[in-house]
Amino acid sequence: MNVVSHNYGGILVASEDCHGFVPISHLIDMLSELAEDDREQYLSSYLDRKVSLKVIECDPVKERIVFSERAALAKKGKRNALLHNLKEDDIIKGVVTNIAKFGAFVDLGGLEGLIHISSMNFPTGCTHIDEFLYLGQPVKVCILNIDAQKCRLGL
Repeated sequence: MNVVSHNYGGILVASEDCHGFVPISHLIDMLSELAEDDREQYLSSYLDRKVSLKVIECDPVKERIVFSERAALAKKGKRNALLHNLKEDDIIKGVVTNIAKFGAFVDLGGLEGLIHISSMNFPTGCTHIDEFLYLGQPVKVCILNIDAQKCRLGL
């Protein structure tokens, strides 16, 4: 797909057959908590690029397609296999892919989940997530909940 534009939340992509949106958190090189000027520059760097994407949400009624560059990195079927093989209370290894004010996203090998800030145990003396988590950090997480229909994991 070709990147044709961007907005505050991500990039807009198009091909001859369709167009859609890629949220900034689903871009491969996403940096955590970019300042507004840096965010603009980062998203602008994608303009006119060809990117490999995977559909993560499709609503024909609303004519809406959401893509992920991160999900496209996973082997075919890996995302669905993970989603259906994981169980609540499983402990699994992953890698921190994004840090936000409300939590951290962790890639479990083709499927991302969210550790909500309310589920984190902050080390003594830490008051912010980025004081103890960093992008690319390997972590062990516990699966708290699975929403197979929305392809979402609570960690």
